[in-house]
Amino acid sequence: MQTTATDALWDAKQWGRQHKGERKMLAERLTRGETVLAAVRGTFAPDMGQYKGLSTTAHRGIAVLTNERVMMLDKGIFSSEFASVPLASIESITDSSGMIFGGVGIQCRGLSSYKLEMISPKSDAAAFANAVREELARSSH
Repeated sequence: MQTTATDALWDAKQWGRQHKGERKMLAERLTRGETVLAAVRGTFAPDMGQYKGLSTTAHRGIAVLTNERVMMLDKGIFSSEFASVPLASIESITDSSGMIFGGVGIQCRGLSSYKLEMISPKSDAAAFANAVREELARSSH
């Protein structure tokens, strides 16, 4: 069986069987030529209002950086949530670290923004934010 980038990511993160619903969603939503670069698990929600069909409730799932966008995925038993932010729409990204968890803020063009919270281990928040910054710099050239 061929190992995919998604398989390698799950192995590297040691997520095992965790987030298997999100893993399937991710595989279904990746486009041809889209490459997974980084991922974190935690909660995600829009900072205010409702954007792109994502409810304002915080969802426990994963955020994935690809060479084209940041995706936020949550697959539950009865429902699923998905949000996608093209890299070209991201104006800024911030990261924070608390005693236990880390967080990432994504500010998009217009009024929309997303917050990723309860990222564990907390060092993953800064690593994810830095990976997004690097990909933004690479894609702007």
